[in-house]
Amino acid sequence: MTVNFKPIMDRILIKTEVTSSVSAGGIVLAGAPQQMDQGIIVAIGTGVRNTKTGELEPMMVEVGNKVMFARGCGQQVELEHVKYQLIREADILGIVG
Repeated sequence: MTVNFKPIMDRILIKTEVTSSVSAGGIVLAGAPQQMDQGIIVAIGTGVRNTKTGELEPMMVEVGNKVMFARGCGQQVELEHVKYQLIREADILGIVG
């Protein structure tokens, strides 16, 4: 999936996945609290400059990575009638898989 959007600095555009809490028996727990979301990275910025050396610090993630991130971080944006989450790299908790 490609989008006509290029994040700047350490920002990452993620297509979030809809997740639901399901018990071991298969019962959907609609009111269960979710502490994190996950999604696929569709665009990344160039990274940030190291304040001491001035060198560009490369991003630790790549387009196509499935990642988990804290719920409520960043901004929700809509591009071409699709909703995405725009977050900073530091808000990513880890790469899935």
